[in-house]
Amino acid sequence: MSEMHTCLIINIKRIVFDRGPYLYHGRIKALADGRIIAYRFNETYIKEKIDKEKIPYSNGFILMQHVYKDKNFSFTFYSLYHHLMSKNVMEAKNKVPNLYNRKSYKVKANDQIKGLKAHGSKKYYDTVVIVIPKGHKVKIDTNLSEEEKTKTHWTKVQKGKYYTKVIYQDPISCKIYKDIYVYTKEVDFTGNVGVVKTESNTDDKSEKGARVYDTTERNTFLNLIKNGEEVAIEPQSLKMNGISCNIKRGIYAKEI
Repeated sequence: MSEMHTCLIINIKRIVFDRGPYLYHGRIKALADGRIIAYRFNETYIKEKIDKEKIPYSNGFILMQHVYKDKNFSFTFYSLYHHLMSKNVMEAKNKVPNLYNRKSYKVKANDQIKGLKAHGSKKYYDTVVIVIPKGHKVKIDTNLSEEEKTKTHWTKVQKGKYYTKVIYQDPISCKIYKDIYVYTKEVDFTGNVGVVKTESNTDDKSEKGARVYDTTERNTFLNLIKNGEEVAIEPQSLKMNGISCNIKRGIYAKEI
């Protein structure tokens, strides 16, 4: 027999919290610091038909674990909070707690992809094939044409500049670029693999938006969120019992 059946049998149809010496403040608070170990979250109230009437109720709950420590002993205890408000009602009343709330923002930036220009193999003034973003990897291409091996090839006659032929695969589109040259000093090479370390060039063909990086130090470019798109801001990490746990890989962008 469900909770609703049990309550109605003994003629309990409404539960109130404003009786007695204390007024109910309208919010549920944890009785102590702790961590959530289980929960159920209703999108809408469940409705159960009783005597031809649909009665709404919630079976949503949060179970928390608490640890009490004293000089002499410590113990673990739990607290349960149930019959919680459904999501649609919280949103209608604008009472979404931080636990459930996801703050969203619209991108208003007009940045474009930045990185290192990759030139075509024929001549220096060929149209730039692609701008390789900072942090992306390239691989040295040892497959040189007869023309590229000559001393008159454009990569050999640029005074004070040295260029390396590379292969690059865009991790976003998975497209592979061959027969391209990059300025050697702007790439950190280890063996035959190099990492682009500059943002000195702008890709004028790219769409405008907010550049997204893996860290606040902008070590590696991840993607470009287009202007006008919505993004949700989520926590990067949460500490539980002194241990840092990754909840979701953090991404960082300016002007959102």
